[in-house]
Formats: sequence, C-alpha cells, structure tokens
Amino acid sequence: MARTNLFLSIPKSLYSGTMYREIAETWHGRSFLYLLLLLLICWVIIAGVFTVKTHIASRNFAQTLSTSKLPTINFKKGVASTKATTPYYIKDAVLKKTIIIIDTKNKITNFHQSKATILIQKRSISIKDSMGKIEQYFYPKKMTVDIGPKQIQSFIYNSGMWLSPLIFIIILFGGLVISYVYRVIQIIIYALIGKLFCAILKRKLFYESLMSLAIISVTPVIIISTILLVFNISYPFEFLSYFLISMIYLFFIIKANPKKA
Repeated sequence: MARTNLFLSIPKSLYSGTMYREIAETWHGRSFLYLLLLLLICWVIIAGVFTVKTHIASRNFAQTLSTSKLPTINFKKGVASTKATTPYYIKDAVLKKTIIIIDTKNKITNFHQSKATILIQKRSISIKDSMGKIEQYFYPKKMTVDIGPKQIQSFIYNSGMWLSPLIFIIILFGGLVISYVYRVIQIIIYALIGKLFCAILKRKLFYESLMSLAIISVTPVIIISTILLVFNISYPFEFLSYFLISMIYLFFIIKANPKKA
C-alpha cells in the first residue's frame, strides 16, 4: 500500500477513512514523525506570531519612552547625577505605586519602609526582593555613561535586530520539545483507551497501530489549540472538550478499519 505524503496527511487526517486504514496497517513509527511535523508547523506559527507581538510591544514602549518625562541619569567614574529634582519617583502606570526612586543626593534613608523595589543613589543601586530583603550594588569606578529615555529607546531598537530571532528560537524549540513529550505521553494513554474501543467495535488492532491512530485523533485538537493560542482565546472546560473531541475522532478512526485488521 502506497503511503500518503506526510504534509498531505495533515488535512486528510480530518476525514479520510482510506488513510486511517493505511495508518493502522503500515505507518507505526512513521506516525511519530507525522506528530513531530504537525507540532513543528504549529509552533512555527505560534513562535512567529508571538515574536511579532513582542517586537511591536517593545517598539511601542520605546516610542512612549521618547516622549516621557523620565530623567536622564549621568554616570561619571562611578558617580551618578541627574538634572532632575530628587528624590524622583517613578510609578507603575497600572498599579499607581512607586516602583523606582532616583535619589542621587542620598536623601532617602528609609528605603526598607518604602513600597518601591529599586533605589538609585549616588554611588550604588539597591534592589528589594518580594520578601523585603535589600541587596546593594556599587557602580564600577570606571562607569561613565548616560542612561535616559533616548538611550533606552536606542538600545531597544538596536537589540531588536538580534533579540527577535532569539525569542523566536526559544519559543519554537522550547514549545516543540515540551509539547512533543506531552503528546507522546497522551498518545500512550489514548492507545489504551483505543483497546476498549476495539472491544466495543469488534476490531483487532495491534497496540502499535492504536498509537498511530491515537496520534491522528489528536490532530484536530492540536490545530484548534494552536488557533486559540494565537488569538489568545480560552473557554471553560477547554481541556475536557479537547479530550472529548479526541475520543470521538479515535472512535470513528478505529471504526473505519475492517473488523479483521
């Protein structure tokens, strides 16, 4: 029996009884290559969309910085200064609370009582963790640089050239590896459920064949979940619905095979 091309198998897996019989008879290990190809296509789409969204968000943030009133901090031989009146408080736009204090004249002495998490002073920067523990870091004595909205904007624009491909690669390979392992474990369980369906439908299929058919049964779920993830859509009992869809497909896929397979 001639094998269907793996790329063509993806759309045909949604409806073709002939291909279901082909898979049960001849695919076996090839079905795991099919799963890898399907997940790779999905994660290329997901990684591409999220990389573009991240790039646009960073550009918008950089554009906002260019029109903001944030002060520029001048570092000269490890000593910080600014033309702004200090202490200068930077607040979170959403939570409306101070997150950064710029205090180059060292007026702040009660940082531990403040809700801010970062204190920039004349010769050091202090960072407070979620437990209230404060770590103080002194600037290098050779540090001579200006840091302000324009510098940050320029850094975001320049880093975008290498950061976007890096984000794409991390999402792609991280998501692909995790999802592949998850799906393989899922397939092992679904193939066992397939044994029950075989008993009900009076089909005789080897466990290897059931694993291949179980991979095909999750194809619609993988496609649907990819679309929902790209458009940031979720709904109640989402994973339960995925399970039910896969079981319905698996039942009819097994039924498409002859009684004496």
